[in-house]
Amino acid sequence: DVRFDQPLKQAALSLISASLQVAQLAARWGSKRFVFVSTAFVHAVPSATSVLQERLVELRDFDPMELYRDAMSHGRWAEKAMHELGFPNTYTFTKAIAEHLLLQGCAAEGLEAHIVRPSIVGPAW
Repeated sequence: DVRFDQPLKQAALSLISASLQVAQLAARWGSKRFVFVSTAFVHAVPSATSVLQERLVELRDFDPMELYRDAMSHGRWAEKAMHELGFPNTYTFTKAIAEHLLLQGCAAEGLEAHIVRPSIVGPAW
């Protein structure tokens, strides 16, 4: 679901939990690599004058696992962090958290992880 305004818990479930489960499944099946399709809009406040960087979005002092756990619970702290970090919606916020957690999880599972960030995904037909 790519609605930008999902409740935080629903966005965390569909974008973070599901992605982590697919990465675990890939590792269990013996995959060597995992490609995560994120979004170019994962940058909360991109600079108007520079190119988007090919690195994880800075979450400052916020721990991505703690943000995820809180989002799956009551979400008050994660919601506050989302606004403090400048994310405009739950979709981009949870994609940023998912990137961090997937890289950590893939490294622990021995998977080579790659993140692609298209600006839009549409049907091929």
